Amino acid sequence: MNLIPDVLYDNKDRTTWLIIGASRGIGLEFVRQLLLREEKILATVRDPTAWHASSLWTQAGGDHGRCQMFVVDVLSEASIINFVAQIAAIPNLKIDYVIITAYAISQPNSANAAMN
Repeated sequence: MNLIPDVLYDNKDRTTWLIIGASRGIGLEFVRQLLLREEKILATVRDPTAWHASSLWTQAGGDHGRCQMFVVDVLSEASIINFVAQIAAIPNLKIDYVIITAYAISQPNSANAAMN
């Protein structure tokens, strides 16, 4: 069952952006501005139920299908594999730009170490 809106792989002159880590901060701002430009967007969030992700879902609801959200945890290999399989299944998808704002701190930085 393909739930991807047709507008994400149409032949219009829009570019397609993949924003990894779009639920807040820089990633969310990219989504906001790209929606204003009427671009096509594939956006990922780790936790769609988090309070900061809710504004992304609200914005995407009024975009006429130009923004598709995916749940991806960049620390989970299974989650990444599932995401890649989902976007690989989209016919004729061409991603023009990739913005990666998701990150994980694997070791404490000096500020975190001082708190422990």
